[in-house]
Amino acid sequence: MMNKLFLVLVALFMSFSVCAEEYLYMDNTELSESQLGGQVTLPVKAHFDYYVSAFQVDFEFPDGLTPVGVAEGSDLDISYFNKNGVASNYHSKLYYTNGVYTRFICANQDAGYWQVDGAWTMYGAVKWNPGNYDEMFNLTFNVSSNFEGGQIMVITQPSSGQDTRGPICPRDQHNYHSATITVGGPGPGPGPDPVIENYFSMNNTSIFSGDTFVVPVMMNNTETITAFQTDIVLPEGFEVAKVNGEYSIAWSDRVNTDHVIMANEVSPGVVRLICYSPTLQPFAGNNGVLFNITLQSSADVDGDYTLVLDNTLWTTTSQQELVIDDATCQITANSYILGDANKSGTITVTDVVTTARYILNYNPTPFVFEAADVNGDGNITVTDVVMISRLVMGANLNAPRFMPGFAFSSDRMGGNDINIAAGETRTVAIQLDNVDQYAAFQLELSLPEGLTASNFAMTSRAGNHAIDAVSIGDGKMRVLCYSPVVTAIEGNSGALFTFDVTASGAVAGEIVADRIEMVSMGGSTVSLDVFGMMVNNNNTTRVNDVKAATRIYSEGRNIIVECPIDMTVVVTDIAGRSQQINVQAGRNVIPGRDTGVHVVNAGGVTAKLMLR
Repeated sequence: MMNKLFLVLVALFMSFSVCAEEYLYMDNTELSESQLGGQVTLPVKAHFDYYVSAFQVDFEFPDGLTPVGVAEGSDLDISYFNKNGVASNYHSKLYYTNGVYTRFICANQDAGYWQVDGAWTMYGAVKWNPGNYDEMFNLTFNVSSNFEGGQIMVITQPSSGQDTRGPICPRDQHNYHSATITVGGPGPGPGPDPVIENYFSMNNTSIFSGDTFVVPVMMNNTETITAFQTDIVLPEGFEVAKVNGEYSIAWSDRVNTDHVIMANEVSPGVVRLICYSPTLQPFAGNNGVLFNITLQSSADVDGDYTLVLDNTLWTTTSQQELVIDDATCQITANSYILGDANKSGTITVTDVVTTARYILNYNPTPFVFEAADVNGDGNITVTDVVMISRLVMGANLNAPRFMPGFAFSSDRMGGNDINIAAGETRTVAIQLDNVDQYAAFQLELSLPEGLTASNFAMTSRAGNHAIDAVSIGDGKMRVLCYSPVVTAIEGNSGALFTFDVTASGAVAGEIVADRIEMVSMGGSTVSLDVFGMMVNNNNTTRVNDVKAATRIYSEGRNIIVECPIDMTVVVTDIAGRSQQINVQAGRNVIPGRDTGVHVVNAGGVTAKLMLR
């Protein structure tokens, strides 16, 4: 009776340790002869047995089918309950590497509740509920004229988060699915997914000299396996870390509690690992992480190193012995410290300033590009400045390395058109209307011939921020603004910064602001739309020029009106109370009577301002 009870408990344990199925996929598709040499758009779908908060999906495409575009689908919108328990809707942002449409990442960071079995049981990142989704996103392909068909491989890595509602897919779990694309004739029926052969695998990783880091070992098996042995062959300068004298090997829930684990050094640099079950209990599932090796690198490693799992044998539940190919991965060791842009050995505010000066073409020396490229996207931008500032302050980095591209926002920058005569200097105010909070930004200004810009200054919305601008040639200036202590830009509307423009002669054209990168408080990048401001040359100021030349913006609780002639300004507060104020030509400061939204009309120009 006790043996039967034991077997029942083991079976229950095994049933709860099996990973649920979460994956993205594409349907089998038949293309007509007329579609060859043209474009086709196909939806990417999803199936979730469990609650999924994020996913990464890689594609392998057949020759002749080239991805050229991606569009977000309707299923990126998720209904949920917000922190106040109110029904809401969240749109998940889809990221991908610009120009390379083979890896996509979608991760939710907004917070919400879920009702499970009639009770509110969880709070955390917004998740997709279990079920089928028909349109996560859509891929557009160019189809070559000689395309003969093939298979699209879809490789999914989901992330479910920790809670107590059921089986959780390991973070390094990968699910493989394929779609068959044919040309002409009847399309194939649903075929089997690719056969997963028996092997260990490890992903390549990048570290810094002296790091302690974890290497996950994935086990993919078509057989039911109960035991294995393997030799961990360590490159020079690396060792398996120890905790309380024992090798640091962490096992996933694929390993049964009945398994016995042993590890010992059998020769210099080689640690043999043995895992078996006296009662022949199998490892759960057929793919995913089986165990994690914690490695310690020495302070002098630098370059590429190879880690090998050698002499690997697996034992099936029928006691058949399988000889498994060696598994290898490359460890790239970097001798610099991430964030230490000037290679001083520590991360300080000097690294913040050094990186900012590099962006502005001041060519600081020394400067370590790889150390300053904190988000690992291959470019040095204001995002890296913010992330180094966070490191200086001892914060963790929320933005991942190798972030795939930019997120886009409905937030807007803008400015008014300019009337300026030869020899005149005018002050230009750049507005920011925003919903999200930002810590920094950079942009490029293209100036028409005969116009120069100087005296860049932040308004009270960013009193703790530094701003600088330099010429980068061809009439362009790069503008950079950041806070060394990562302070948010205040408010949601009004002037953000100002600068003076001077006309050396008759000027006509447009000031164009592009490459506008805003950086969130967490260090992620948001791209804003390009905007322009027309520049007209007027040697005399006439009444019909008043509208174009009048500027209205806010500085804290003050309303700023810049106008070319004396006029009357009408200020209406949020309660609908209006006030008329007579102002003179030039810059006028009007103290606000209250905080909140105000509507200001001056010289035919109307602006909505937020006073704080």
